[in-house]
Amino acid sequence: MFSSPIKHWKKYCTLLFLVILLIIWYGIFGFHKKNPGYFYNTQNNAVWLEHRFSEDFTEDSEIEKLARELHSHAIRYVFLHAGPFESDGTISAQKYQAASRFLKIARQTEPDIIWLAWIGQLRSLVNIDDPSIRFNMVKTAEILTRTIGFDGIHVNIEPIPHGNASFLLLLKEMRNSLGDSSFLSVTSDEWQSQWMSEILSFLLRRQIESYWGTSYFTQVGSIVDQIVVMTYDSRLTKPWLYSWWVEQQTIYSTKALKGTRAKILIGIPVYKKASASFFPEAENITTGLIGITRGLNNIRATLSAFDGVALYPYWTLEEQDWKEYDRLWGKAKNGYSGNL
Repeated sequence: MFSSPIKHWKKYCTLLFLVILLIIWYGIFGFHKKNPGYFYNTQNNAVWLEHRFSEDFTEDSEIEKLARELHSHAIRYVFLHAGPFESDGTISAQKYQAASRFLKIARQTEPDIIWLAWIGQLRSLVNIDDPSIRFNMVKTAEILTRTIGFDGIHVNIEPIPHGNASFLLLLKEMRNSLGDSSFLSVTSDEWQSQWMSEILSFLLRRQIESYWGTSYFTQVGSIVDQIVVMTYDSRLTKPWLYSWWVEQQTIYSTKALKGTRAKILIGIPVYKKASASFFPEAENITTGLIGITRGLNNIRATLSAFDGVALYPYWTLEEQDWKEYDRLWGKAKNGYSGNL
């Protein structure tokens, strides 16, 4: 007795439907391991530090206390604000007049911390399309590393849209000038697939600029040592949704850097003041660390490209934040070194 062609057709359609569902499920959720957050803590975490330590002469004891506190929480990279850039690409020497002394005392206290000069500006206030302005920015980076003594530069210009050629030129010019002996770090907007952004641009009838696609992450990652993804001010209002979004950022930003020279830090908020784009009940150190941990447990992530978490900003950190950080992230366990 022969089977009906209709039955075969129904069977194949059912199978195809299940395969499509599996693909969608894998794309949205994926398979996860069950490691705790501290399993992925390579001791290479970061904070953004306020400007006063660059410009104001601080008591030795305060600097020593700060360095010890940061080291005790496995903070290796410190982005010390030394800017912002003036419109011509320079920074007044007064802005960082106390930085050399600060760095000397901090290094004597905790020599393993890497101190990066955090320099940036709103893109609307500094024209990186102008070669003469980029030249001044590079010269400023040279002063901060070679004269003042920073270990490298943390470039924070916002917003930089996907594919921006002038930003790539600036980074190449900084790399060529500073060489490989100076650490070069940049902030990035969120990861987003380019086709999704094009669809949104079409539907909203405006250009979507606040994202980087995979190809741009890869291009930047071939020049710099570190990319810090700013996963905050997301406008998301639900804790579970923000954690899921941070998970996706962790997965796809690490995948984008596979095979490049750079590693990823995921930046999460510790500030509490609500705004139109920030809801602290949804975005906070707890939901951020949960999202990062889920992302690293997701088998789609490229663990070798992940370096740590970055807390923004230090000056709003409270004792409870450190307790939550230590609870969820803590110290590295199981000998994980970022090479799994």
